[in-house]
Amino acid sequence: MKRLSLFGITLALLFFTGCVTIFEKYKINADGSGTMEYIIDMSELYEMMGAFSDSTEEIESSDMDVTLREALPELENIPGITKVELTGDVTNYVAGIRFDFKDVKALNNALAILLEDEEGTAASVNYVEFKGKTFIRNGQASQQFNKEDLFGDEEMDEESTKMIMESMKYNISVEFRKPVKKVTSLANYTVENNSVTVEATFAEILDNPEFMKTTIKTK
Repeated sequence: MKRLSLFGITLALLFFTGCVTIFEKYKINADGSGTMEYIIDMSELYEMMGAFSDSTEEIESSDMDVTLREALPELENIPGITKVELTGDVTNYVAGIRFDFKDVKALNNALAILLEDEEGTAASVNYVEFKGKTFIRNGQASQQFNKEDLFGDEEMDEESTKMIMESMKYNISVEFRKPVKKVTSLANYTVENNSVTVEATFAEILDNPEFMKTTIKTK
């Protein structure tokens, strides 16, 4: 299975900014179980392309979620992962997948399917940790999160590369059953009662793989 081929973004990103946002959305229960949704949102690109197209049919992409559709049966085979389903709206360039997890082990095994490369193993990275009232999302994103895999053989100057990387966003949101007490992260974040949202650009993550590492303590 080819992991996250959508990171091979087209050259349209040279001309459109703010076109891609990756979301990780977590809902955490007190016992460490919960729900996770992974979303790739290119709706802004869809809207911009539509402005230059005579027919929206020319830019609709029924194959946009092909990678997530391929991941679905693998996720269903992981012990502790249930209710796997595709989400989003691919006709508007939004693809997603959602599932319930029994515990942190099941969650990390699922994230390994979504984020690691073909040589990776489910046990090689702890993306998420639970320690009592503390939730930790370690900084690792996809193993393909590097310039070589993102751009392939395309030759671009440093300024253009920086512009694209700064226009692409990676957001993580975590919702708890209890109010949030403290957050530690290099990335920008907002707190609203029981939830935390962390925001970063691809440029920030490429400069520092641990940039999005976030520790959240609840009351």
